[in-house]
Amino acid sequence: LEDDNITGALLLPYINTASKRDDYLFPLFQNDKKLYKYSTEKDYTNALITVNGYLNKGLKEIIKEYNKANPQIPISEDTTFYCARHTFATAYMTSKGANPLYLAKLMGRNKAGIFDYIADLQRTQDIAQERARMGISY
Repeated sequence: LEDDNITGALLLPYINTASKRDDYLFPLFQNDKKLYKYSTEKDYTNALITVNGYLNKGLKEIIKEYNKANPQIPISEDTTFYCARHTFATAYMTSKGANPLYLAKLMGRNKAGIFDYIADLQRTQDIAQERARMGISY
């Protein structure tokens, strides 16, 4: 990232410290000693709900701007970060040369669990295709 790029300048401190924390770009749940900032499960759950709310609100704004610029191929404004994340995973795994271990790194998942995750994605995709074949919409 270039220093004169405002986005890069804003993200650089997070990029440079991610490996000292939990390898996530933003230190939402852990500090630089890899300790959780929330002492109880309830605190952690409340923080997760709050973070998800902010992410979804920001994503909705991005989608609105995208839809203004691309009215011919709009994205639903009800799309959540969770949905976008898993859509990315599905699209990636259906692309030629997809590497499950690389997906594990991108998704912040452990290597052992990624194959179960991919199997779940495949089952979900199979169900959606069968529903479409039967003319059943969501």
